[in-house]
Amino acid sequence: IRANNYRPLQGYGSHVFLNDKQQLPQGQYITHEVYPRSAGGRQSSERLVIEVNTGQIYYSPDHYTGLFYPVP
Repeated sequence: IRANNYRPLQGYGSHVFLNDKQQLPQGQYITHEVYPRSAGGRQSSERLVIEVNTGQIYYSPDHYTGLFYPVP
């Protein structure tokens, strides 16, 4: 993810994370599924959310419904 400059990754369900529930500090975020999925495959509930200006990465084990855990 870092090597790709935090841009969306093919096959990882990447998209902009709006943070509209203000679960994370103010910033500009993109989200990726932790595991790639095959065409037509089911979405995983695990996500990585990256603040694109600082590179801070957060892990969500449950598709944003609970806590976010900072990734060192």
